[in-house]
Order: sequence, then structure tokens, then C-alpha cells
Amino acid sequence: MDLNNITDSEILYRVVKKSDPDGFIDGKPTAALFMDKSGVSVDRDGGRTEEDIIENFKWRFRKKEDYKTAVKISAGECRNIETFPNPIGNKKNQYHAEIWDSEDKQAISFFKAIRLAQLCKEVQI
Repeated sequence: MDLNNITDSEILYRVVKKSDPDGFIDGKPTAALFMDKSGVSVDRDGGRTEEDIIENFKWRFRKKEDYKTAVKISAGECRNIETFPNPIGNKKNQYHAEIWDSEDKQAISFFKAIRLAQLCKEVQI
């Protein structure tokens, strides 16, 4: 995994929290899941299996059991709707990334958030 580059084929995962009831309604992701003024926090697959990624989410959110499900989308799909997958690894999580509206704007527009919600796929936790 190149920490400074996200390829189109790389899969990005986002946890749907129980504490965010608007993120998933009637069994479907909503635009609210992708609306964050600081960019949408995701985990890159980084060559890990989906099972490992989900287990890592469960461990990270274990204290409050604040996870309902997760969604995934490829970086290429993000780019096709003109959003910007941004590799922002940190000391705690080298797989951390964010989806931004553009290379220099973090908050995703409502229209793009709707498109992300339509394109992502649910991953059971």
C-alpha cells in the first residue's frame, strides 16, 4: 500500500454509527452519512481482507458498541462523481483516509453526498 496514493481500485469503508440515526434509514444509506464539514472519515482496504477491516471497526468502536453497519465504495467510484479520496493516515491508523468534495474543499456537497449514498454497498458488521 502506498500511503500517499489511493488507487481507483482501492475500497473505502465507512462505519454507520448507532448514534447517527440519519445515516441509514429503511435499510439504505442516506446523504447524511457523507455529510461532514471536516471530510468523510473512511478506512482504506490497504490489502486487508474485508473481515479484518470489519473486526478492526468493531474493536475501535467497542467501548460504546456504537456501530450499526458499514458501507464500502471504491476510490474510482468516488472520483467518477468528482469527489477526492484523500490519504490521511495517522499514528493510530495508517489506513485512515477522508473523502473530500475536491482536492482543497473538505465538506462534500449535498448532491455528491446523495450520489455516494446511492453508489455505496452495505457490509454487515
